[in-house]
Amino acid sequence: MNLDKFEGHTPGPWILYHRAVGEPSIHPLPVGKLNEIDWNLIVAAPLLLAEIKRLKRLITKEEEE
Repeated sequence: MNLDKFEGHTPGPWILYHRAVGEPSIHPLPVGKLNEIDWNLIVAAPLLLAEIKRLKRLITKEEEE
């Protein structure tokens, strides 16, 4: 996975606001507005989670050996 497209993302923490009406919204606390790199990171979240799970399985397997 090429991680270069995430370089320069807004550092956390980020917060998820649940609105009573409409869609929830995500805001980084330090800046308050997401940039294109932040959106790349949000869109890639499922792939990043899958990679974390894959690496965790590898680490666990190595510890068992």
